[in-house]
Amino acid sequence: MATSRQYFELQPVNNVSEFSYDAGQDVINFIVPSVQNAVLDGLRLCGNLQVNTDSTTPYLESDITNDSTTSREIGIDNSIGIHAFISKVEINSRRANVSLEQRQQYDIIAKLDRASTMNAVDASVGENDNMVVGSSFVRGAMNKLVRGALADNGVPFCVPINCGLLTKADSKLALQSVGGIQISIFLNSTKQALFNVDNAYTAVLDNNTTYNLTNVKLMGRYQYLDNATYSKLSSIGFKQVSNNLQILQSSNDTIVLQPMVSSMDKLTCVAQPNNTTRNNFNKCGTQVNEVIGQRSYRIGRNGLQFPYDFDVNTVTSASDKLATTADDNVLSGCAEQVLHQSIALNGSYPPHHSMAGAVNEAGAFSDLYEVNDPSTGKTADSNENVNNLRSISVSYQYGFAGYTSNFSQDQINVQVNSAVKTANTELPQPPLDQTQTMNNLSTYNSVLNYANLAIQR
Repeated sequence: MATSRQYFELQPVNNVSEFSYDAGQDVINFIVPSVQNAVLDGLRLCGNLQVNTDSTTPYLESDITNDSTTSREIGIDNSIGIHAFISKVEINSRRANVSLEQRQQYDIIAKLDRASTMNAVDASVGENDNMVVGSSFVRGAMNKLVRGALADNGVPFCVPINCGLLTKADSKLALQSVGGIQISIFLNSTKQALFNVDNAYTAVLDNNTTYNLTNVKLMGRYQYLDNATYSKLSSIGFKQVSNNLQILQSSNDTIVLQPMVSSMDKLTCVAQPNNTTRNNFNKCGTQVNEVIGQRSYRIGRNGLQFPYDFDVNTVTSASDKLATTADDNVLSGCAEQVLHQSIALNGSYPPHHSMAGAVNEAGAFSDLYEVNDPSTGKTADSNENVNNLRSISVSYQYGFAGYTSNFSQDQINVQVNSAVKTANTELPQPPLDQTQTMNNLSTYNSVLNYANLAIQR
């Protein structure tokens, strides 16, 4: 049991005061030292975000005028906020310079963790709203990016570092056993993190726009154990995530995966558009937003088909919206599908459709389908709501929740019947000319052995 706890605050070892992708300081390094009989009880990245329209001009409140010729509206993903600025996180042991974990596509995984299980109320209050630079709407998050003068600190943030060893482990990391750790946080480019809220306006996001992270620090807590308890710590189990990108070129594709792991928790498939009219900073950045649709879905393992063959689609399509119905009344999906998604992302269950709330999905359709609503003054590409992650999650525990499922480097077959290059009544513009990128996020069990710092996957 813990004998005491102690808070700590660490400064970056880079010896610079500001970090920015555009300025060349795009990696933040921290060293958490080896502390005798201490385990790591939580880590949070804190600091201030500054957005600039050029090198000497901050993003000002007066830039937002609601006039299409003068207004400059810069958005950020409203569900993950500051996480959108991080592309990769590496955790290395200081004892033998061994890589303990790499979380690539960090922003995509953060989107999967937060947006798919967050409803409008969750997004508008609490931790997400205050310290993640998030909001229930993109315009709400946009208003937090402004500041009064170039010398002002900007918006404060304080977010957990979303890695398996730090947030998904079955125990606390023993710092003395690994010799301390080095955490490297790699930043995204400006146009990968920010986008135009309304690209129909004249003053759009351009190459002069930059961001800085200032006053950056790492805050956490040591939890001290007595000698007898600490000596019994031999390993730590945690969940890792890897991403295998695939390109879907037709309406019916089969993706073959062979993860090199010994145990699998779940596979989550997230599709995102892959052309210049959807996936770019003039529309909604490179956030994980599916706008194509997946009509049906099948899963196989080592050539055996499992009974997961049912439609994963929108029950009420956007085209069914009555002319007199407001955008936020286009409700689709069903409660049963929402339940499946929530269970799968937080535990286990077969495939499912993904919006955590019909209102979220309605808002997503309103944005991405470019709905003009004269009654509210919204124009095309208003990007009011970006909580529109749609995914499929598959459990490999086969009903044995809480138990590890053996997975001896098996072959997975994912068959997706999508709306790519087809006429799809679920979407407003047939036929679709887009291709789509399928992110196959494999969540698997890992064990770090303290004696030799070997990781078993």
